[in-house]
Amino acid sequence: MNPARAVPSVRSAERLAIFSSCCGFPAEVVLTDSAVVILFAGMLGAGDMLSLLTTSFLPFLNGLCMIPMAYLVMRSGHRTFILRVLVLSSAMYFFAASAPWFGRAGIVVLTGSIILFSLGVTGFVSGWYPMLDTFLTGESRTLFFSRMRFWHQLASVAFLLISGVQLGAEPPVWKLQLVLFAAALLFCGRGICIARIPVFPEREPERTGFREGLLRAVGNKGLTGFSLYLFMLNISTFGTVPLTMLYLKKGLNVPDDIVVFLSAASLTGMLFGYLG
Repeated sequence: MNPARAVPSVRSAERLAIFSSCCGFPAEVVLTDSAVVILFAGMLGAGDMLSLLTTSFLPFLNGLCMIPMAYLVMRSGHRTFILRVLVLSSAMYFFAASAPWFGRAGIVVLTGSIILFSLGVTGFVSGWYPMLDTFLTGESRTLFFSRMRFWHQLASVAFLLISGVQLGAEPPVWKLQLVLFAAALLFCGRGICIARIPVFPEREPERTGFREGLLRAVGNKGLTGFSLYLFMLNISTFGTVPLTMLYLKKGLNVPDDIVVFLSAASLTGMLFGYLG
């Protein structure tokens, strides 16, 4: 066996990858897909439309920029690229949390920070899976991803529940800032863990042109069918949770901590899907 792929090294890499996900994913949820960012944007003067848009930047940029980002990953190497974009995303997270200090420009700072944060996270995702391929085997992938997603989902639920307890029914803006700053610090743990993952020999990728690769993907009936299913599922349900959070706050005048608790509850159901 290649010493670089010894079992202890692989297990260490898997643990660090899971730890990195437990740091990064909860912070992503807080800033791009939770009641916290909707409440925060509202306190800065954002209208209902802009408050909802803050939850759409990440999936939009994922779809728009994933392929160009993958090209950049191939040019610069996945580890180098991941760490660079995580520095960008971490800096933007702190800027987003600092938005109230910019006065009337606060909502502009928040919106711009979330957009740049989302762009960095898109770059991270483009390099994350190629990096995992350097130490995951076909036999270990299913169990690894089940564990990783279970634990980072559990971490997200726990973070939101604790945040709801700390915020209270009518929190001032500085309390929401504290939640965001705590999440920003947690997000920095993603890069720290990834930097400590052992370096494994990269597997030589199969070189194909864009046109050839696209035709191959389209010709894969199982892939295209599943992609169409995900497209229809996401387009019909993705905005349901943010819209519900906004309705609870603006339409039913539900206290802010309860809105955050319900935001956590919306993530809880996914936990059970990863137990298998």
